[in-house]
Amino acid sequence: YRGGGRGRFGGRGGRGGGRGYNGDAAPDVAFVSDLRGHKRKVTCAAMDYTNNQLLTGSHDGTVRVWDCGTGQCVFTSEVGGEVDSMLVEHGWLFVGVKTR
Repeated sequence: YRGGGRGRFGGRGGRGGGRGYNGDAAPDVAFVSDLRGHKRKVTCAAMDYTNNQLLTGSHDGTVRVWDCGTGQCVFTSEVGGEVDSMLVEHGWLFVGVKTR
């Protein structure tokens, strides 16, 4: 994932101007949808395979939960600071938050 607040998986777009991914999908990869909602740079992503959800953290101070089947945001949580890192482990989400 290349980040960029309003970026997307694949193609061009986002504030970052397309760093890291050239948009040519592998044969077994399908584009689902744009993931729009964060107001600032997306800094991390984690996959919850149990629930088929992608979690994204952002410098806007939120963690968003996305349904991988529809691409829709199903939950947003404000965490009190810029999200720096995330880890999903055994059904728990651990979030590293920058507080200064």
